[in-house]
Amino acid sequence: MKVWLGGFFVFLSIIVGILVTIATLQSELEGFVLIDLFASTGVWLSHPSWLWLSLLAVLMMIFTSALRLWMLLHSSGHPIPLLTALRYGILSRYYVLITPWGLGGQPIMMGLMHKEGVPFAQATAIPMLDLFFMRFAMAILTTIAFFGIGNLLDPYLFVFSLVGYFFTSFLPVVLILFSFHPSFSRFFVGLIRQYWFKRTAVSVAKKVEEAFSLYQHAFAFYKKKIGSLMAVFLSSVVSQLSLLIIPFFILSSFVPVFIGDNLPSFQWTQLVQLMAMTNTMLGVVPTIGSAGAAEFTFSAIFSRFVVGQELFWVTFIWRFFVFYGWLILGLVVLILRGVLIQKKAVPSK
Repeated sequence: MKVWLGGFFVFLSIIVGILVTIATLQSELEGFVLIDLFASTGVWLSHPSWLWLSLLAVLMMIFTSALRLWMLLHSSGHPIPLLTALRYGILSRYYVLITPWGLGGQPIMMGLMHKEGVPFAQATAIPMLDLFFMRFAMAILTTIAFFGIGNLLDPYLFVFSLVGYFFTSFLPVVLILFSFHPSFSRFFVGLIRQYWFKRTAVSVAKKVEEAFSLYQHAFAFYKKKIGSLMAVFLSSVVSQLSLLIIPFFILSSFVPVFIGDNLPSFQWTQLVQLMAMTNTMLGVVPTIGSAGAAEFTFSAIFSRFVVGQELFWVTFIWRFFVFYGWLILGLVVLILRGVLIQKKAVPSK
């Protein structure tokens, strides 16, 4: 039943995405004719190499997501197969995309990893370390973008990007670092003792305190693994750059219909920085997958290069690679996992 619901959600997301993109670009698609829209696919289909590079960037994101978890688990003394790490990486991204503000990825992965035999300490600390390095890497790239091409954004978009930077990069990095300190657990446990239901406050506070102790002990262990942490950080940078360079590859297949005056400013370094600032804006939107805001913000920033039907396709193809494609991949992994679980549950004759 869950798989069918997931499939329906993916199908609905793609349909809604098309409608939202059309609605967002309504002014760009004046005199919209569906036949003309599909006829314009000839522009980007005639340059397939750039789409293959976009796919390669996505595959790099998938590989590095698995590599980070694989390295963290191996360095902790609890090795897992790379294929298992690959499944964890795909599902982690899948749950981030289908939950508001992306808050579901880490808790769900903690439960899944612990259920599959990863000790509680590592199962809680590793997803948070992974999140920390990913957000830290994005914070560095976005900071470079602010100083490098911040003047290219409209003032309201620049301010929105600053707000997004605070909530999606700066604040998570600080809070995760603070969560590894004993004072954080003391503060949290103190709140439970004071404001939880009196009948169960003591027992709940004790369990939470024990859980934090294991969590923080795991982090203290990783502080000694400087080489592994540096490798995870570099992998995070590669992953984030792979995400940010996808618009450059997609737009490159539309060069023949570019707005002429903007051609000199079309450089991959600039596109990566523009996308970094766009990414921070989308992180503060509470809708699933930043639906609506993603299409509006992306089209507003990248309309400097293409307009009309081409802008629709740029926006939709980008969403496919960074959102719809991940939903489909995550659903496939869930289906395969369900099939394997059912096979194991059936006793052999």
